[in-house]
Amino acid sequence: MTMIAARKLMLGLALAAVAATAAAREAPLKDPGKVELVIASGQASSPAKVRQALVQAGLSRGWTVVGDEPGRLKLNFNKGNKHHVTVNVSYDERSFDIRYADSYNLKYGQRDGTVVIHPSYNVWVNALAGSARMFYEQGGLAVAQPAASAPN
Repeated sequence: MTMIAARKLMLGLALAAVAATAAAREAPLKDPGKVELVIASGQASSPAKVRQALVQAGLSRGWTVVGDEPGRLKLNFNKGNKHHVTVNVSYDERSFDIRYADSYNLKYGQRDGTVVIHPSYNVWVNALAGSARMFYEQGGLAVAQPAASAPN
């Protein structure tokens, strides 16, 4: 009887370890949301300037533009042909808003009423938002280079 109990205990511990590992690869999905841009005194802004900053930021971070219409962009990110994400970005002359649209192999789902995804998603979209803000503040003077290797 003790051998059976020990096996059940070991099986239970193994299952708990697998569940903990899976949970570590999930985090609440946190889009950057609406990002207000700081317009320097005496400087003009326009939706085109914000769009340019978003496209430059995307290019520098390994994102590609797959949809482009006034006030909206659709961007894709592909990590090693293994993970894929699409975001919708709306923008105007003073702000932009990045929102999750779709993904592949990023463990997107619902857990206890919370939308979860692989934690790298949050890193990727926050890096995109930060770079877009930087390119905007530099007035598009920074030169975007395609990402040699995208962030993890």
